[in-house]
Amino acid sequence: MTAHSAAADPTLLRLAARRQSVVSWSFAAAGLTLFFGYIALTASDLPLLRTTLPGTRSVSVAIALGYAMLMLTVLLTGLFLIVNERYVRPLLERLRAES
Repeated sequence: MTAHSAAADPTLLRLAARRQSVVSWSFAAAGLTLFFGYIALTASDLPLLRTTLPGTRSVSVAIALGYAMLMLTVLLTGLFLIVNERYVRPLLERLRAES
């Protein structure tokens, strides 16, 4: 099987598209887990979230966790873009161009 005929194989093209889908859904699941985990924590342990952080007078644990959740969401989005643009999309575009 030559390189051109391997790239034109519809099965290979479907596998590359599936890889893109798996990467996308994995990052979406991680983001949703982060979000709903924060919501569950705020709903279940209110006394902990009301306490202020040591060394501060007004920064509560809830605010610090909310800020951390936002930063993790931004990092997850950036990581998804890097993985998708650097590894997954070029493979899929190359296979589509060769088929």
